[in-house]
Amino acid sequence: MNKPIDKGLHLCRPNPQYLIKSIAEQGYSLETAFADLIDNSISAEANNIEILTDTTSGFMVFITDNGIGMTKEQLIESLSIPSSDLDNEREVKDLGRFGLGLKTASFSQTRNLTVLSKKEGDKKYNGFSWDVEYLKKTEDWTLKVLTDDEINILLRTYYASSDMHLNKFENYLPNTLVIWQGLFKYENYLKEQNKIKALNSDLSDNVEEYLSISFHRFITRGLKIRLNNKILNEFDPFPEVESIIKLPKRVGNINSSSIKFEGFVIPYEAIKESKEHFNRWTTPKKSLMDMEGLYIYRGDRLISYGGWHGIIKRSGKMQLGRMKIDIGNDLDNVLKLNVAKSQIEIPFELKSEFNRSLEDLKENAQKEFYNVGLKEIKNTHREDKDKELFRKVYTNKGALIYLNYSNPLLNFLFESFDDDQRKMFKVLTKNINAVFNKNRQFDSDTIINEDNDSVNLDEIETAIAKLRELGIDEDSIRKTYISNIVSKKDINHIL
Repeated sequence: MNKPIDKGLHLCRPNPQYLIKSIAEQGYSLETAFADLIDNSISAEANNIEILTDTTSGFMVFITDNGIGMTKEQLIESLSIPSSDLDNEREVKDLGRFGLGLKTASFSQTRNLTVLSKKEGDKKYNGFSWDVEYLKKTEDWTLKVLTDDEINILLRTYYASSDMHLNKFENYLPNTLVIWQGLFKYENYLKEQNKIKALNSDLSDNVEEYLSISFHRFITRGLKIRLNNKILNEFDPFPEVESIIKLPKRVGNINSSSIKFEGFVIPYEAIKESKEHFNRWTTPKKSLMDMEGLYIYRGDRLISYGGWHGIIKRSGKMQLGRMKIDIGNDLDNVLKLNVAKSQIEIPFELKSEFNRSLEDLKENAQKEFYNVGLKEIKNTHREDKDKELFRKVYTNKGALIYLNYSNPLLNFLFESFDDDQRKMFKVLTKNINAVFNKNRQFDSDTIINEDNDSVNLDEIETAIAKLRELGIDEDSIRKTYISNIVSKKDINHIL
């Protein structure tokens, strides 16, 4: 492969089998590899796409579509490594990026990639294969040309596999078939009895879920994806329901293009509903915390979802927060989109706009989370209000809740106390109210007070005297009993 070609120059061609194996290691899983091939099908204007696995004699996978198909010359170009210049201007609907997706995604799963294709209306398919075993022999970039007999054998195998599965598309004739002959990650690294089980588990647990959410906008508009026996349903992480809170949309501009940031707060009811296997807020295998975070759409395709990309940590109090980020395919360089289309980086010019959106989302998502218990408390009719243990009060700090001193039991206890006991009872319950509402307000240092809940200096001094009598030290009195109900500047005057 390597030889001198001129004085001072040396031809240094990469070994094809080594390079193919290396470029395939781009972080693909089975589901992201399928998604990359579906991108190509959508760019080819397909509305029906199949993924069929056949394990009757070895492992074989067919990814087919009814898009516009390719001529012989176009097929050779698409199998070139890479097939296009990433600096070329792309069509708005083009979901490709590096001209590598078909090859890198396929070689992350197989060592034998075959593509059959024909233009819409033609009868004859052309077929070519990248076969790593063959490349070992030739040690050159040799794309195998399939004979008519080889093509027909593959077509017969495909149709037999399609008939073997349920939910076949009516009058479906694919124009492009991507064929993986062998799945080395399953065949080479698993015990015999586990190979097919592992593949079927990945298909049902990971692939179905990932494709349903990644292409949900396209499925809603009519795209059909057949995964073996099943036509996939879309999963929209931003369902159109009245209870979802939409925050103001922000638009950042860069290089005459725009990125849209939009925060969404899932309603508090989702915490209970998400515990059900099928619900509108989570996929069957994920929790609300799994699905909190950024949802990055590129040309309507969801390329990354869940998690905060290291910007903030996942946390229970943020599980109701999701941010939708819409970008076009003309910003790939700026956003540093990787080969597997699984990660981007927010550019410096847009970070201030993004951070404002994120702060707004954090505040509202946490407020909704802390309001979960509060929303269970309803303001009752006037004649029933004294029966409730808590009462809800609307203030400029939002809705707060307090112990209801008119409750028969609390009122009975209060009336049974002597004067000093009543003062101490008021200080104690004031602390309970303050701590609860401050926690709901995200550990604010603000003293939240309301007229009916206030305590006077005499009551506080009586409580302090009793606490000292009980042997409570000054620091504990300050931190536990006083700081929650008295402002910092007044504490020193009291103690």
